[in-house]
Amino acid sequence: MMKYLLASELGDHQAGVRFARSMVTDTVFNAGADQSYGAFAREELALDHDVAGGDDKVSDAEATAGLVENSDYYVVMPNVLAAFERGDMATVESLCTELARALEKAGTPVTFQQQIQRRIYPLLAEALARMGRNGEADALAAQIPNNAYDGWRARAHIAMLRGDFEAGEKALAEAVRQAPSIPRAFSDWGDLLAAKGDLAGALAKYAQSSRLGSHFADPLKGWGNVLMKQGKIEGALAKYNEALQYAPNWKQLKEAREAAAKHKG
Repeated sequence: MMKYLLASELGDHQAGVRFARSMVTDTVFNAGADQSYGAFAREELALDHDVAGGDDKVSDAEATAGLVENSDYYVVMPNVLAAFERGDMATVESLCTELARALEKAGTPVTFQQQIQRRIYPLLAEALARMGRNGEADALAAQIPNNAYDGWRARAHIAMLRGDFEAGEKALAEAVRQAPSIPRAFSDWGDLLAAKGDLAGALAKYAQSSRLGSHFADPLKGWGNVLMKQGKIEGALAKYNEALQYAPNWKQLKEAREAAAKHKG
């Protein structure tokens, strides 16, 4: 389990998939009849921008079928992440709302209740912002605990959607302060600076993210995008090729790589 968690936090989602799938049959985890460990693999695939979800994907209806009785948070979350990756914010809202309601109704242990504020609310708040429902997004973001790393990332993403780069940087600075060894906020910060037009600053943040998560595809793709803007096609291709080793089914990454190759040709 610790290997799985570490791989996921460092953005090595391919390794996360392997570790999660190994737990399904490992008797140490008593996981033979437990869907959760298989769901961990699906979650890693979604985080790796693989929206197909592999051979063990579960439909939204199947994922939510047992929510009223068992509040199986782990089975639903991969579907939330996959919908987010597809840009289907309406499905994100529907699944998050249903999941939060089921967890609250079931009176599940406090560790699961915390997931409502720490994982569900950040995704839902950003989804609402992406649908232009800013008031609802802000109200929900205000309910996220101040010590939730992904909560600060969500606040930054929402600020970026509005072009408020100052607020976005403040949110990411707080995320980095709280968890300086996790690469995700550094990659987000690179995206923010690239959108702001600070290409040199963006490259520095992507480099920091890559040092922390050497198998994390997101900063590598962002790095390639900046190099493309700078007209450094060979360098961009190298970064895209490296990223594809770690996120081989990322549609937008493949498209960026193909565009760079055509530009070179």
